[in-house]
Amino acid sequence: MKAWVLKGIEDIEQTQVETPLINKGEALVKIRACGICSSDLDRFYKGAYHYPLILGHEIAGEVIEVAEDLDKNLIGKKVVVFPLLPCNKCQNCYNKNYAQCENYNYFGSRRDGGFAEFLSVPLWNLKIFENRFDFLNASLCEPAAVAKHTLSKIEGKEICIIGSGVIGILIGIWAKLANLEVFFLIRNKAKAKFLEQLGFGVIFSTTKKFDSCIECVGSEESLQSCIEITKSRGKIILVGNPKAAINLPQKVYWNILREELQIQGIWNSEYPKDWDFVLKNLDKIPAQKLITHTFKFHECQRAFQALSSTSNFHIKGTFINE
Repeated sequence: MKAWVLKGIEDIEQTQVETPLINKGEALVKIRACGICSSDLDRFYKGAYHYPLILGHEIAGEVIEVAEDLDKNLIGKKVVVFPLLPCNKCQNCYNKNYAQCENYNYFGSRRDGGFAEFLSVPLWNLKIFENRFDFLNASLCEPAAVAKHTLSKIEGKEICIIGSGVIGILIGIWAKLANLEVFFLIRNKAKAKFLEQLGFGVIFSTTKKFDSCIECVGSEESLQSCIEITKSRGKIILVGNPKAAINLPQKVYWNILREELQIQGIWNSEYPKDWDFVLKNLDKIPAQKLITHTFKFHECQRAFQALSSTSNFHIKGTFINE
């Protein structure tokens, strides 16, 4: 099969690799759409867990073959892939906290992922979605599940989101669906216009304080902003992956103590609960607006260039396999 193989920093090439074999309990999925996550860009530009590696974990596709122990009626079904493969042996797995598994595997980072024609996936990691949805819509399921998991940690009715990438926007979509009052604190005027078109409140600065503030950037500055605009005994939810060390001035740290602020981390999603919610509400996601860039399979290098450009407006880029 064809696959894009990452061989080192900024070293990726399309090549022929062996089509994966299916083991007991697994299905072979023809990948029809795979979202390009910012973590894929980080692995390309900054380094991966190991090499060689096939990136990609936001996967939607079609089952084309199943192991002998699985129901043959699965063949032809449209599916999305939960990319985390838990060990099912540690205490966190025993408690069904799979995202906190102590010895997990992961498509697209610790093992080969979705920037390929096919992927062998355990049945447990597959979720079937309705035929009325296309693969492009379904490829948003993974970030949408992370957003839904974030929603479950929000307290209060007035929230502010800092960070207008796809996960931040999806958090806003689920929050509005839950009848919360949602604002985005933002600088970029093009992003502000885009968010307003989606029906969100946009602020460029504020003295108002919020019940919960969601940090979706992973920067020191945005964390400080969250601390400043969260109400006493309010909640700060950290979603964005840090780009570097996060250091807080003593005065800002004191503010956390004096205001008794809660700080909640977010990692991945709760499976299968969050994924079931997303698939039931997939029609609430304006995929055609959020996926601003689509790329054919052979356009990997062009995709990375376009999505890493600061001068090029984008929300989400996705590979399409015909």
